Amino acid sequence: MGMNGIRTQYNNFFDIRFQLFEHCNLSCKFCSETEFMGIRNNQYIDPEYMRSLPGIVFHTFNNKIDPSVDNIISLCFMGGELFSDDIPDEIFDEYYRTITDITKQFEQISPDSKISHIFLTNGVYRKYQRVLDIVNHFSAKITFSYDFVGRFTSNYQKVLWNKNVQTCMRSNIDTRISLVLSKPNINYILSNGIPFDRNLIIVTHDYVPRLDYHEYLPSDDDLFNFYQWCIDHLEYKIPLIDTIVSPMLSGELTDNYCMTTNDYIFNKKYTDKYNSTHICQCSDIPCSAEEYYGEYGHLIDNHCNCLGKKYEIGLQKRGCFTCEHFKYCPKMCWTQILFQHYPLGECPIKRIYEYISRDSELISRMGG
Repeated sequence: MGMNGIRTQYNNFFDIRFQLFEHCNLSCKFCSETEFMGIRNNQYIDPEYMRSLPGIVFHTFNNKIDPSVDNIISLCFMGGELFSDDIPDEIFDEYYRTITDITKQFEQISPDSKISHIFLTNGVYRKYQRVLDIVNHFSAKITFSYDFVGRFTSNYQKVLWNKNVQTCMRSNIDTRISLVLSKPNINYILSNGIPFDRNLIIVTHDYVPRLDYHEYLPSDDDLFNFYQWCIDHLEYKIPLIDTIVSPMLSGELTDNYCMTTNDYIFNKKYTDKYNSTHICQCSDIPCSAEEYYGEYGHLIDNHCNCLGKKYEIGLQKRGCFTCEHFKYCPKMCWTQILFQHYPLGECPIKRIYEYISRDSELISRMGG
């Protein structure tokens, strides 16, 4: 799912992330950007890499984006931690130049595009004014990542996170929460609820298994319980639920859950690891395809082609072809489902459809 939390049915939607560096001010036990236990291998900030990105963007997208249509281009900028207090103002100057020049390249490639900007942050910073300045300069959204367990090493960090979220909201900035659906996060919500302001949009992301998957990989039961909790608490703004439920209520599939054909992430390390300046967002698996996908590994020659081989194999493994909801179900994350250690049970989306269909009052509340 894209960083804006809302999928589009059009192929002219581009969800593009730029990981400018890996330097971070936290040591989260779980980090989706690392392969194991949040360990980062490179804390160096390279201004030259940032300066190279506008040229890389033009080379990558000049023949990929059709300028004759109204493209929707979402640009997300992230670290590491972009806003860490130990980052000098001179690097913030590089942010301004880099983002401005990247935006100009897209405007040149597709002049009629609708371009939006997003900053992803862990929210632990004291120098809030320079953050407000850059977010407002680009009329950007700001998304605060969060985990209920294993993120903060002190209560002060948690207080600072809450303070910065509230500061952005009071400043009329489009402020959102980013939450990975790991087992610990799901278990916390089921036991304690969600402690965030109900005006906040909570953008959820599938847990893409890493080497420490034993602790974080949810089961089908976990996901069903989370979906059910969200439906029982519709006062929270969680776009994922609309993505799953709306097709059932309308009887028509408007979009697949996973649409990675136009998802890109740029990171300097990919040049050495994949001989490429970028990959699709769910492609960075921490081991070989054979180790990761098991018996399907030799069939998946393109990790990011989720609408190709992974889609076909996933439908078979999940048992979708014989499901009565097949024609409108948006399906699940194929990278997660095809991971050889995923504890496959009864499909949580099918179960949530059955849960909803038994309650006419619930259907009415959900707009059916």
